[in-house]
Amino acid sequence: MLNWVLGIVAVILAGNALGGLWALLALLLGDRGPWLALLVPLPLTWLLMFNQHPAGWWRALLGLGGYLIALAQASFLIGAAIVAAHLGKGLWPWIFDIGPEMAFAVSRARVGWLELACFVGGAALALWMGYGISTRRPKRATRPARRRQTG
Repeated sequence: MLNWVLGIVAVILAGNALGGLWALLALLLGDRGPWLALLVPLPLTWLLMFNQHPAGWWRALLGLGGYLIALAQASFLIGAAIVAAHLGKGLWPWIFDIGPEMAFAVSRARVGWLELACFVGGAALALWMGYGISTRRPKRATRPARRRQTG
């Protein structure tokens, strides 16, 4: 039970951190960075595998939840940066002034078919990696022991 609670906390923290990193890289590169949606599930699944969560629906849902947190965080920060850039203001004061409703509205308005395909692909990748990749190492095939012949 404690492992699952720690997994939820770790996914929330990692999702926020990856969302911030996603927004930072996207803003530095000058685009929305939809291709980063395909990279975000990788460290999330690795984190859950490192915490010894067995493959299955629960780990898949944890990975999807972390991915959705990262997507929301990145959308919020990118939307706030777009509004701040159009108004000629700094990013940090405007994150608090515009609120999440306006930031998400601006972010949703700029989503095209490529971004949507990458977002859906990232969600599918998070589910697939959480459900299908096992943390157990395969057993090595062993040969039966040889009998010693005496005499």
